[in-house]
Amino acid sequence: MFFAEVVQVKYVIGPWKGIYSWYNILYTIFFVLATGSHIRCMTQNPGTVPIDLEVEKEPDCDVIECHHCETVKPRDAHHCRTCERCVLRMDHHCPWVNNCVGYMNQKHFLLFLFWTGVCCLWSLVTLVCRFVMCASVKRSFRPTQPFCLPTPVDTICCVLNFVEGIMFGLFVTIMLFDQLSVIFDNTTLIDKKKGNVKAKRSTYESMVAVFGEAFSPGWFFPKETTQKLKDDFLEACNQLQPKRRTY
Repeated sequence: MFFAEVVQVKYVIGPWKGIYSWYNILYTIFFVLATGSHIRCMTQNPGTVPIDLEVEKEPDCDVIECHHCETVKPRDAHHCRTCERCVLRMDHHCPWVNNCVGYMNQKHFLLFLFWTGVCCLWSLVTLVCRFVMCASVKRSFRPTQPFCLPTPVDTICCVLNFVEGIMFGLFVTIMLFDQLSVIFDNTTLIDKKKGNVKAKRSTYESMVAVFGEAFSPGWFFPKETTQKLKDDFLEACNQLQPKRRTY
């Protein structure tokens, strides 16, 4: 993302539209949002079950303990061997963010994928527009603009940016739709693979549960976790495993 920002500002948008043009400002905003979402997802507690969690044992439930981290294990928690902790609604452990994707940071992971995809799309569009515009100038025998006379470094950087945009753009788009599909099904990637079926709910309710608030502009910004999501997390931590009845 940093490489793409430098290429776009120095070699593509800057010489074409101007360093302080709204094109540059808008792309930089996308870049900041993608980077901020990545940092949030990387540093945010993904929803690890508190070690000192105390729950009240109900008549029809058994307190299940994780054999690995020796903590109380709620119904929707899974143990991550990399983090060595139980994570509530764990979807997967992502090496990109060096963290689990779970109850508390799935929103930031979605925003990271979304804004990175926007940056990739923007880079591809500007690079294609530059190529088409410069090619048309050469065919029309009009005076060639300095923008259309790239240096070897300019050419190499733009080619790498184009390849990067295609590769990462496709990857994050696929990942984004994969994440949305499990969220709309009110499940996680791990539960989906295990065949664990949960109660159905509407698409909007599923998104509200992930973002921790009703639809608002805050959905698109990597802001601090809402109090509602924190309260829902603590409530979900007290869900126990039902007893297995034998007949």
